[in-house]
Amino acid sequence: MAAVTAPNLYCSLSNNKPWLRQQVLLVCEFYTERSFMEIEHVELKVPWALTYKIPLQQSGVRRHGKQVYYHRFGWVLIPLKTGERSLSIPLLKLDFGGYKIAFPKYQFNVKALPVYLNPDTLVGNIKIELLSKPAYWLQHQSLYRFKFVVTAYGIPAEWMPPATTWLKSRTYARYYPQRVKIKTDIDHSGLVTRMVVEAALVPKKTGRYTALESTLRYFDPERSQWVNKALSKGQWFAAPAWIYWLLYAVAILIVLYGVWVVAKYLLGLFCLWGSQWPIRRKIKQATRHSECQSLLSEVLEKYGINSALPEIQLYQCWLERYGPNRSLQSLLMINSQQKFKPQRLKPGENISQYKEQLNSMLRFLFLLSCYHKSLLK
Repeated sequence: MAAVTAPNLYCSLSNNKPWLRQQVLLVCEFYTERSFMEIEHVELKVPWALTYKIPLQQSGVRRHGKQVYYHRFGWVLIPLKTGERSLSIPLLKLDFGGYKIAFPKYQFNVKALPVYLNPDTLVGNIKIELLSKPAYWLQHQSLYRFKFVVTAYGIPAEWMPPATTWLKSRTYARYYPQRVKIKTDIDHSGLVTRMVVEAALVPKKTGRYTALESTLRYFDPERSQWVNKALSKGQWFAAPAWIYWLLYAVAILIVLYGVWVVAKYLLGLFCLWGSQWPIRRKIKQATRHSECQSLLSEVLEKYGINSALPEIQLYQCWLERYGPNRSLQSLLMINSQQKFKPQRLKPGENISQYKEQLNSMLRFLFLLSCYHKSLLK
């Protein structure tokens, strides 16, 4: 069948006057009503350039109010020779309708690089990024690991310089590349090569330095400019080993001191609870009001309050020292009532309210001691 042009075919060429070793994108796409199709996307054999296939991409879109599917593919060319060059692409056969895609003949004018550049100068764009870095504080003459990635746009993996280019040892540190992974991805924006480097460093001097310090050198074809810039990423500070041992010792002493303070505090609470236990046992065993009054006087004397004072002065002294307490108010009120309106209480008569208020006052004093260390002494 005679070769015909496939429907709705569009092709774009990124640059027909590239620099030597500058990537050129030839991207083609056409629209059909089929969601998937196979294309004989062949490798180009060009004597004056390296070529890479851009993978076929297919997706649905709405175009002119109608659901259609675009099929996008192409090639990346990296010219290796200067001067006037031409490119002829073989017919591409589709898997429906017997269509074959015919391309025009493309003309290029490849420019030579400036004479001041080295013959092996990289052409494209390069970026370096730290993926992980050592901690800020490092120990002198110890080994630390870090990771970084070198991303090169428009540069094949085989042209990437070795990892030692970015890891030159310096007077303050030695660098050791441990693992290097290189991968080139090709899409409709061109070649992207990523070199992931896992490395180690050993600080040789004390002081503040940079984890990754290198120089980027490449020719930027978009700006027609030679790039030569220093790069510094990640800061760290190296200190002698005895400083770290001193810091460890200080940290251990602080922890031990904290444990001692907490233990002393808990021991004081335990002793206070133990000192209250005999009184609580007596309260539980008390059967007469007079016994409970004696226990109240014992508690007040234990906590520095003169139980012989009148009720008003006694409570005023309590307020100044411990603050208001309803349990003590209730107990003093009951004592006052018994003093001015005496009642004969037989053994075994219910005095549970008095005992409950007395226990409540002891709980108040115990909880108060958790916040006032003077009560633990």
